[in-house]
Amino acid sequence: MNISFVIVNYMQESYLDKMLNSITNVFSKNFNITIVVVDNSNSINICDFFETHIQLSKQIKIKILKNDNTGYLNGLSYGARHIPSSNNNFVFLCNPDLEFQKCDWFGVLSYYKQSRVLLAPKIVTTTGKNQNPNRVRSFSKLEIFAQDLSTINYRTYKLITNLRKVLKKIRLLTRTKSIQTEKKEIWLPHGSCIIVDFKTLKDSKFFAENTFLWGEEVIIAEKARRQGAIVLFEPNLKVFHNEHSSTNKMLGKRKFEIWRKSYSIYRTYF
Repeated sequence: MNISFVIVNYMQESYLDKMLNSITNVFSKNFNITIVVVDNSNSINICDFFETHIQLSKQIKIKILKNDNTGYLNGLSYGARHIPSSNNNFVFLCNPDLEFQKCDWFGVLSYYKQSRVLLAPKIVTTTGKNQNPNRVRSFSKLEIFAQDLSTINYRTYKLITNLRKVLKKIRLLTRTKSIQTEKKEIWLPHGSCIIVDFKTLKDSKFFAENTFLWGEEVIIAEKARRQGAIVLFEPNLKVFHNEHSSTNKMLGKRKFEIWRKSYSIYRTYF
């Protein structure tokens, strides 16, 4: 079976070694593998790093694409256009801070080999949090209204963001969240690792949209559905997420402006 990984890197080289080792250990026995790394950070050291890794992993084809930082989704789209177009079964759209866990990847992916499908694996963070399913159902009218209201100005954005944090803490204290253990159709996968069949990826025009950060999973999932794909939570596929976030380093107003621009685009998908 042929699989490809598209990894968008932005100053996260320290995680790449573990991720690539996990790909080698978990997939190299049963899969033909192509890895495309889109380096949005234009890091000086990343080429040297990959030169070393290529020597260690000759059975894996690796491409490094230097790219201006046009954002996560555009980076994924740019990388996806450079993966093999023939006999490609599945494409993994990934953050670089992941480690793939040993499980029956071949058996599960073989089951979906003839399907139009977008798979959301079980993703567990360093704190033990399960990140999938991200959302089983779409946003409620109240949630959409609150997000629309947040775009007015920075003050409103901060107010609603802080209110949502308080409400989330209250819900966590008053409600026991059940851990999903069965595969099911969902509305939204977590954006750190999305697995999609190549035909759906290609027919969706590689999911290109002019967003910088935020909302990429909404766009990817909805475009896949428009091509007839089913979006599924598949807990038999397991990934560990170190959960490094480039957005945590952004200042408030800059983060708001980037989110507002992205929201104006991905808002049209729900």
